[in-house]
Amino acid sequence: KRHSTRPGSKGSTELSKVLEGLLSGVSSTLKAPVCKSEVELDVRSQFIRTAESAAGNWFADVIRHAYDEALCKGGSDGGADGVFICAGTLRGDSTYGPVISGFRVSWDSRRPPGQRVLGVWLQKEITESPSSSQASITHEDDEEIKREKGGRTYKIVTREYMAQGHDGFLALKGANYLIDDESGQLFSALVRKYTLGSRYVSKMARLNHVSMDHLHPETHSIIKKARQLREESARSRAVEHWKHAAVLAVRHARSKAHYMDRIAVSHKEHMSGVDCFNGHQARKGSIGEDDKGDNEEGDLLIIHPTVDGRLKDEGRV
Repeated sequence: KRHSTRPGSKGSTELSKVLEGLLSGVSSTLKAPVCKSEVELDVRSQFIRTAESAAGNWFADVIRHAYDEALCKGGSDGGADGVFICAGTLRGDSTYGPVISGFRVSWDSRRPPGQRVLGVWLQKEITESPSSSQASITHEDDEEIKREKGGRTYKIVTREYMAQGHDGFLALKGANYLIDDESGQLFSALVRKYTLGSRYVSKMARLNHVSMDHLHPETHSIIKKARQLREESARSRAVEHWKHAAVLAVRHARSKAHYMDRIAVSHKEHMSGVDCFNGHQARKGSIGEDDKGDNEEGDLLIIHPTVDGRLKDEGRV
């Protein structure tokens, strides 16, 4: 039954009870951890607005490849080249223990506005020991991005605020939208999908359910790679040090395939087994304690973001 509300409409006691139950359920699940960070993520304005930050690097890396599949299906040659968002997107007064990904920027804060950027370079992914599932991922400069008309164009993941030229970022204003605000997703939703997908893959790799029927055929391949990494980590060191081995593995920079795989899994598989909020119960109008059974805190994504020099202020060296 469809209800139309107008100014002065009488409140619904029944609906109020439903909303109260749903909101209380959401509030309780907000206390649940979504990942583990080995370093402090500090997003206070005085830090993230003036220099490169570990938190900004991590968030930018997570969303960089979120739209690659959609871009390729839409006819684009490859995925996004980089990320460019305002640090104000992340700012807050809390400590959660200039935001870019895909390129390196050298700039000088001593120069006047409009003349501070010294150079920008695209970065390419370098895989050491590609035959191993524990291959180390690094990045190095590829081509310099030149300031010239008629040159190469780049695909950048950003927010509409930046794309409209606010805060003086006029370089993005007037550019073509490949995925607009209606087709795009909330920043927080992309990060949530990545953490959920990561936990799902970790859980399936731990349970070792080879015969489990997943909704998408590619999921088996993703879980197989994760299981192989888990087994190699255990074999490479003494059993009592397996946790230390896992920590060392996650400190390596994560690859493009890693981010794409985890986000893709969250799109294609049912996340109810790893989501602290029981959406199935919520859709039925009831919220209760969810029995996660097999879920272990060890399945949580472990992150170790660093300041890697991608945004360097030469004026402070």
